[in-house]
Amino acid sequence: MAYLVQPADIELAVAWWRERADDGWVEAASDNIYSSGTAYTETRDELDRVLLIARGEFARRAEDLLAGVITFAAWALITKAQIKIVHIVGAALAVGGFNVLRDAVQGKPAGPNTPSGGASILQKIGEAISREFKFFERFAKQAQTGKNTPARAGMYAEAGRGTFEDVRGDVAKAAGKTEERRVLGVADHCADCVAEAGKGWQPIGSLRAIGDSLCKTNCHCRFEYR
Repeated sequence: MAYLVQPADIELAVAWWRERADDGWVEAASDNIYSSGTAYTETRDELDRVLLIARGEFARRAEDLLAGVITFAAWALITKAQIKIVHIVGAALAVGGFNVLRDAVQGKPAGPNTPSGGASILQKIGEAISREFKFFERFAKQAQTGKNTPARAGMYAEAGRGTFEDVRGDVAKAAGKTEERRVLGVADHCADCVAEAGKGWQPIGSLRAIGDSLCKTNCHCRFEYR
């Protein structure tokens, strides 16, 4: 069962975003993140920037645990909150702002390009959070035996990129687009990503999701739609 996103989760993500967003990306009065004219590449670049910040925060909390600065219970609580944040922020960037998610979680009507009145967006966020929580449970058990590595902890931040691209696919479909293609990002590409990119234009949803490749959350690929 997917995690049920709560209004408090949205507000926690808003507060986190406001402290880390680059200048010009937050309209204080509305919590809109970008206008409809903002280029996708700018949005994705901003996401990558804040996820890099999040990766450092995940790693530092793991270092604090190893050093005995915080308790295991405190570390687990903080890390699970951060997991929720990166997926909510990723989805918010994909749809244009936190207000879309606020409306969805309250059951209010969404804009014309928002799929299923926002319900499917919340479902995708919840599924991503549930999936990462399961991974974290195994990681936490290992951490209790001293097998906690800050680098591995940082990978939880990178998973927000997959949620961003996943939600963008739904938004593209709602806008009437029917095809997608995978574009390789700046990274050492795994064989899966190279193969998927080589398929060219395909029906939306038929290509592997970002993160569903050998490179996992380290994937830096992007999708284009038409």
